[in-house]
Amino acid sequence: MLQLSERTRFVFVDRASFRWHADTGTSGGGGLGNFDAEKFSRQHDYVRAKWADVYDRHAARFHEGMQHATAQAGSGDLAGAEATLRELERDMADDPDLLNLLAMVRHRAGAPREAAELMERAVRGRPDDASLWFNSGIACAAASMPKAARHCFERALALAPGHAGARSWLARLTGAPR
Repeated sequence: MLQLSERTRFVFVDRASFRWHADTGTSGGGGLGNFDAEKFSRQHDYVRAKWADVYDRHAARFHEGMQHATAQAGSGDLAGAEATLRELERDMADDPDLLNLLAMVRHRAGAPREAAELMERAVRGRPDDASLWFNSGIACAAASMPKAARHCFERALALAPGHAGARSWLARLTGAPR
């Protein structure tokens, strides 16, 4: 996949585009009777080493883009931040940090429902992250979704019992309809 990513971008196609029968070969990477931990580890290390530079280049580009978008949003350039994030999204559509920042940008741009939808995707990608659940709660509250907001803040508290922000928001929502 890394080799292909050097030549072209991937796009989602809602159908099977290839099949890999890992259990039927001698790779050692399949399940059932084909798994060989030593062989798998050796091959895994070989592939990682061979493609490390390509992987590192992709990771660096993503991190630089995220830093740039964060700076743009921080300076009030919401349109620029969104453009940067949408470009990154072409390669990393399900990255929770990207979705979180994009949700914040959309929230500040006056699109609370879209922000809530983006945060829902972010927490699906990293369901044990209290800060994502907290931000999702804020997005839901802004989108006039008190029941969803309450759920998010409760989840944030379950993951981080001392989360003062989640506790404060839950107190604010006590008068909201369940």
